[in-house]
Amino acid sequence: MKTLSIKLFGRMLVSDESGATLPISGKKRQALLAYLALNPDQPPSRDELMALLWGDRFENQARQSLRECISRLRKALTGGGGDIGPLRADRDHVWLEQTNVRIDTRTLSQIGGLATAEAAVDPGQLVAAAELYDGPLLGDLNIQQAEFDDWLQAARVRHNETAATILARLAGLSLQHGDVERALQLGQRILSFDPLDEGSHRALMAVHIQNGQPSAAIRQFQACEDILRRELDVEPGPRTQALYDQIRADSTSGSTSDQSQNPTWPAAAIINALPGQAHKPRITVRPFTNLSVEADQEFFASGITADIVSALARNRWLAVIAHHASTDFAAAPPNDDDGLGQLPIDYLVEGSVRKAGNRVRITAQLLDAANREHIW
Repeated sequence: MKTLSIKLFGRMLVSDESGATLPISGKKRQALLAYLALNPDQPPSRDELMALLWGDRFENQARQSLRECISRLRKALTGGGGDIGPLRADRDHVWLEQTNVRIDTRTLSQIGGLATAEAAVDPGQLVAAAELYDGPLLGDLNIQQAEFDDWLQAARVRHNETAATILARLAGLSLQHGDVERALQLGQRILSFDPLDEGSHRALMAVHIQNGQPSAAIRQFQACEDILRRELDVEPGPRTQALYDQIRADSTSGSTSDQSQNPTWPAAAIINALPGQAHKPRITVRPFTNLSVEADQEFFASGITADIVSALARNRWLAVIAHHASTDFAAAPPNDDDGLGQLPIDYLVEGSVRKAGNRVRITAQLLDAANREHIW
């Protein structure tokens, strides 16, 4: 089997081991390939893919569209030759055999994990990983399908945070070596991922102070204040305001002449606390159980599950774990601590769908993942 490289940051690009580009025409085929590449651990079901990419069609139409998409994508990945290719499918599931497939998002995630854990990591690896990120995930892809677009937006946020974590680690290393200008450049790039993130603004304020530029730090606060008022109609938080007040006080007293030696301004520590470091509540959604009279309503139940995942993923303060992984959680006995530990989550959503004729009943419950106690 040939080795393939899949680039998902910026514009999708698929190439073989010789460097030749394999054209993947059609937005739906690109979307299918990207979804499979980003969900390697548990093969998605055909019903899930139908709901994701053809949720506005009748079931038979969606199933036929998926079959045709798989066939054409398989030919594109093999160049029409006799190679079996990495795209696999059986009666129920579709997946990407990743043994001979290199994916830029996978490399970024691996290095990002090391950067987040503050593990020893080669700075060259950080630089190489940062260079992989040359634009938002599938930046030019829009299939105008609400379910997929919601999933893609959540995936973009996750990978933005991973890239920001890598850049923050690089910025911290730059400060340790006295390269303040490089740290400023990296901080500005981090802020471009999410201009509303106050942590990035605070980091840049501290770096400006370490560089002996209190006026630049004040301008950074003002930029933060302006965008928060304009976009969210809120004021900067107490930590940001306190940092600003301290800068003003020290600037007035003339004590900012050499902040590189002043522990009051822990720029490296602030940089290293940027996106990806703090723990966000982690939640997953188990596939809703189909209790319908009609046996063919699995498609409908899968669609409900995907809608709930997409709705939760819109909340930036939540870490939504792919609901494929929740099958591991479901398989573990309620009192099996080791089983629960396989899936590091704080909360679990589960429920059922019952459809009979024109009537639909959907039940849902929120559980504490640690002890299975009902919260809602």
